[in-house]
Amino acid sequence: MFYGTSTDLSVPLPITQTARETAEEFARQQPTAAKAEQVYRNTLAVCLVNNYLRMLGIETDPAASDSWNPVMRLSDDVADLYLPGQGKIECRAIAPHQSACPIPEDIQDDRIGYVLVQIDDECQDAALLGFAEQAGTALPRKQLQSMEALLDCLNSAEETQSVVVSNLTDGITCLSQWLRSVFEAGWQTPEVFFGLQPAYSRDRGTWRKLPVSEIERIKPVTLGDRPNSQQFALLVGLNPKSGSVVDVRVVVAAPDGCSSLPPGLEVKVLDENQKAVMQAESRSTPKIELSFGVDLGDRFSIQVNLNHLRITEAFAI
Repeated sequence: MFYGTSTDLSVPLPITQTARETAEEFARQQPTAAKAEQVYRNTLAVCLVNNYLRMLGIETDPAASDSWNPVMRLSDDVADLYLPGQGKIECRAIAPHQSACPIPEDIQDDRIGYVLVQIDDECQDAALLGFAEQAGTALPRKQLQSMEALLDCLNSAEETQSVVVSNLTDGITCLSQWLRSVFEAGWQTPEVFFGLQPAYSRDRGTWRKLPVSEIERIKPVTLGDRPNSQQFALLVGLNPKSGSVVDVRVVVAAPDGCSSLPPGLEVKVLDENQKAVMQAESRSTPKIELSFGVDLGDRFSIQVNLNHLRITEAFAI
């Protein structure tokens, strides 16, 4: 019997063997029994929501979720499911006797919405109880809408995404939007840019397999406006950390990802006052890579120089 839930609202679902095996694997990696139990139930909840959305033909990517990242699982209480091009939904497990589900404070502003997944104490029976677009420190059952509300929310997000992109700050790439899976025109995934297999490195080590928590995009940049002007590939990767810190990785390489950069090519990281805080110069190497940390709200620029030519890309986080 599912506490406080009407039959027209909840969606009973089987807990598959694959879901159990994944949850057990993630739980075994935890240092304490309490943490293992938390991760086990979180993983089951994510798997159940993932299976439901897949059955409806909605694209999901669990591997790009914090809940699939071993570091994030260990340090935080995460139960998110990433939906490509839309963002993350939080899949919180709730027991039959609970009238409300606690919501960790650090995820309350970074989700499309929340799905409560009822899982009994023996982890034998489960049901999707419903959906809510917002939640405070706790999400009561009585505030839930039906799962159809989630589908309406996802459809609405798809329709408005192009409008959001067009309203971004002119001339500045807004990386904080990347964290919400909104990207400016011209920035592509490396897989599309180079025609690679997903998540795998380019030959000769220019690109590498990435941690699943990293968000990355790439665009061509051109020095000069003549037909023979030098063109390069500029990759920016983001790896959100705890609190408001975001690790940034910048890679400049030849457009084919393999050739050597011309000697003397210089890449600088400039702060918001246009002062160089980090720089590197090519010596016929295949790439230049710089890594640094920024806080939410910071601004910086990436400047590429060769001889008397220069191009600068501005960013806000």
